[in-house]
Amino acid sequence: LANLTDWPAEKVEALRRVLKGQRLVGPEAAFSVERSVPHGHVELLLAMVRRLGLDRLIAPKRSPERDLVVAMIVERVMHPASKPATTRLWHTTTLAEELDLSDADEGAPDRAMDWLLERRERIERRLALRHPHEGEPVFADAGGSCYGERDAGVRPVHHRGEHRADAHPFLCLLAGYLERHLRRAWAPLLFEDEIPAEARHTRDPVAPAEPTEHALQGKARRRTDYGAPLHSLDTLIAELATRCRNTCRVPADPAAPSLSLLTEPTPIQRRAADLIETVPVPGTPES
Repeated sequence: LANLTDWPAEKVEALRRVLKGQRLVGPEAAFSVERSVPHGHVELLLAMVRRLGLDRLIAPKRSPERDLVVAMIVERVMHPASKPATTRLWHTTTLAEELDLSDADEGAPDRAMDWLLERRERIERRLALRHPHEGEPVFADAGGSCYGERDAGVRPVHHRGEHRADAHPFLCLLAGYLERHLRRAWAPLLFEDEIPAEARHTRDPVAPAEPTEHALQGKARRRTDYGAPLHSLDTLIAELATRCRNTCRVPADPAAPSLSLLTEPTPIQRRAADLIETVPVPGTPES
C-alpha cells in the first residue's frame, strides 16, 4: 500500500506507466545528439542582410546566384577566406542549409561572381539612391573593413581574368557594408574602438537609467552598463556561434526520424538579436 496524496502529478504518471508495463528511460537516454552545427551567427547575420534588404539590393528576386553571393558576403564577415575554403566553411555552419547551397559545386562561386559583376552598376545606383546624402562615401565607408585590420586587405586575389579580379573587391565592399551596419547595431556590446565613429557613445536602452555601483565597477572591467562583458566583433560572432542546431535521435526507436533542436539562446545572444530589430529599414525616415 502507498499513499499517493502528496505525490506530484509527474511521479504518479510515472508509476501508472510502470504498472502498465511500459519502459521508462532517463532524460540522458531519451535523445542522443548526433551532430551540433554552429547556427547563431549565421542566423543573425542573415537577419541583418534581410533587415537591410541587402539581398533584394543585389537582385529583387531570389535565385541560386543571389544566394551564393549572399553566402559569400556573410562568410566573409564571419571568416574571410579563399573561395575554395569559403565553400567548405559553409558546411561547417548552417549557412549552406539556410541558403539551399548543399549541392553547390566548386565552380559555383566563380559563376556567381561573374553574375555579380554584371549587376555592379545597378547595385551601386541603388545604394546611392538609398543613401542620397552620403553619395560615394557610402562605398568608401562600407569598404573600409575590407581594406582594414580584420581582412588584411583584399589581396592576394586568386582569380584568372581581370573581370573576376574586379568582382572580388566589390564583394568585399558589400561585406563591408553589412559589417558596418552590424557594428552600428551592436555598438552597446562592442569595445569603443570597434564601433563606427557616428555610433560611438551609444547608450544601451536596456541599461539602468542611472549607473549602479555594480555597473560602475563593471566599466573598469570593460563591461556594458548592465554588467555583460564587451566584445570585439570577432569574439561576439564567436559567442553567437555557440548557439547550435542539434540533430538528435531517439535511441529506443532507431527507425524514428531525427529531430532538429536549437540550443537555447544566452542573454547576450538574445540582446544581439533584439538590437538587429532596432536597425532602421533603409529608405525610411529613420534610416
